[in-house]
Amino acid sequence: EEEEDSAWRVYFLRDSSGRRTYVGASPDPVRRLRQHNGELSGGGAPAAGRPWRILLVVRGFSSKSDALAFEWAWQKPHT
Repeated sequence: EEEEDSAWRVYFLRDSSGRRTYVGASPDPVRRLRQHNGELSGGGAPAAGRPWRILLVVRGFSSKSDALAFEWAWQKPHT
C-alpha cells in the first residue's frame, strides 16, 4: 500500500568520513537510514560510506512526485 503523499520527505546524509553525501526521498527517513547502514535490507547508499548520518530532512511536500522532483533538483543543481 502506498504511503500518504503528504508524508514524503527528502533527506540529506553524510558518510562517516565527511567526504560523501547522499540525497534521497522516503516517507520514513529513519527507516531508510537503517537500510543505508545495513541494519535492514534494501539500502541504496554506498556501503563504503557507512555509517551514514542524517544531517537534514525537508518535509511539507504536497505529493510524492513533488518530493521526488525536489530530490532530483538537489542532486543535480543548476550551476
